Amino acid sequence: MFAGLVPRYLPLRDAVENVVQRAEHGDRRIVSWSELDLNVVRTLGGADPELVARFEARYCNARAFAEYWRNRLHAGVKPETGRLADYLALIGYVVPADAEPGHVGDTIRGLRPRLQGDLPLTAAQRIRWDRLVEHNRFDCAGMRAVCLIATRELDAA
Repeated sequence: MFAGLVPRYLPLRDAVENVVQRAEHGDRRIVSWSELDLNVVRTLGGADPELVARFEARYCNARAFAEYWRNRLHAGVKPETGRLADYLALIGYVVPADAEPGHVGDTIRGLRPRLQGDLPLTAAQRIRWDRLVEHNRFDCAGMRAVCLIATRELDAA
């Protein structure tokens, strides 16, 4: 699905508009593992409060939901931190070594000037980009797995 994905730079407002439109069109939620994304979008507030409101209307913090599930049904088994990796370990979700955390920020910082300059990635940068996309794919799949298990267990309780 993501093979051959061509990276491109979008200003924050345009990227948020793109995400919100896709969520609205598909009647979907916008989900992340903390409120970091929500807070970044809120920095747009002065520039476009209507867009922020549309984002907020679709937004869901998966970490808050996972913590609710953990506290309600698994109070004796508390992950070491609130990181997604700890919740994935709690449910026995195996993350391939290539998708483990560690270099996301460095990769984004390293690629940003090239992408903002609308320059093609070098072969080495393309490998880093592909690893970043794969890491993100596993993060999303893992977050989904945590939410599905939590939903099933809460529904059954």
